[in-house]
Amino acid sequence: MAAARSGGGGRTGTPPLNGTGVGERSGDADLGKAEAEAIEKELLEDYRFGRQQLIEIWGHACAVAVTKRIPRSPEAAGDAFGAAAKGRARAGRARLCPEQQRLRTGPAASRGSGVWIEAGAKLGEQEKICQWINRTSPGRLLAFPLPSLPRKQPTVLVVCGPAQNGAIGLVCARHLRIFDYEPTIFYPKRSPDPLYRDFTTQCEKMDIPFLSYLPTEVQLINDAYNAVVDAVLGAEAELGEGRGPCAGILATLKHVRIPIVSLDVPSGWDVEAGSSSGISPDVLVSLMAPKQCARRFLGRQHFVAGRFVPYDVQKKFELNPPEYPGTECVVPL
Repeated sequence: MAAARSGGGGRTGTPPLNGTGVGERSGDADLGKAEAEAIEKELLEDYRFGRQQLIEIWGHACAVAVTKRIPRSPEAAGDAFGAAAKGRARAGRARLCPEQQRLRTGPAASRGSGVWIEAGAKLGEQEKICQWINRTSPGRLLAFPLPSLPRKQPTVLVVCGPAQNGAIGLVCARHLRIFDYEPTIFYPKRSPDPLYRDFTTQCEKMDIPFLSYLPTEVQLINDAYNAVVDAVLGAEAELGEGRGPCAGILATLKHVRIPIVSLDVPSGWDVEAGSSSGISPDVLVSLMAPKQCARRFLGRQHFVAGRFVPYDVQKKFELNPPEYPGTECVVPL
């Protein structure tokens, strides 16, 4: 929930207050927590955006950003088990262990819920990953065809927290599935909010698997997925939350080798000060406009998703948004 930067300057002195009780922004400054909350409040109350509408807009934009940084391979186009993938699976079926053979030809395979892992990995390692996925996704059978090439399937692990950023992650996962990616969701602390339950139901109905726990053996994650979407903590979270129940998740994410895409604010970071102890994402997707902590982002690519913000709101809060080419809803900075 933030806009683009035009320079590297910051705030100087004590800014005057505007009509919302929030300090006016210089054009080259990023959003503080109070400003981000004030913009969201104005969208909800004055412009009559609904919460579901905003989360849907943000989740869709985040999914688009993921597709720009982690594109699907040409052979993965169309159905998750396309003709080329089926051909590779048939060619190597004799090499599957009995459990993998059963999974590959079972109901899960016909639903296109397979996850592909690196070719050349030892059979024991593949069996271990296979067993882990099926243990952590009760009622779901996931296949791992041996002859597939490295990361042919566009698999993404979406890790969701209990608050709004987690809901954005759920919507992001649903849109990734629509874009023919293969998302898997880890959502350990489900919110009782009816709206968030609706987002969860939508993912379940779209055949997106949910893991019951996140493995501490990071190599399993590295082998099974192309990327991780960090939707654990967002701008609404306090810094201390990264040391609570989410500490184990953040500890694991700090050690994964595959790209991490953080939504709005990397988990474990303070919205304004950033954090030297939080995770280090490869990609950051700022919502509405970059937050002040984005100045400390050292990853490969920074996107902003703020095209939907009405012009008068952009002007009032001096968001200084970037140019969005064509019909793009996100743009790299």
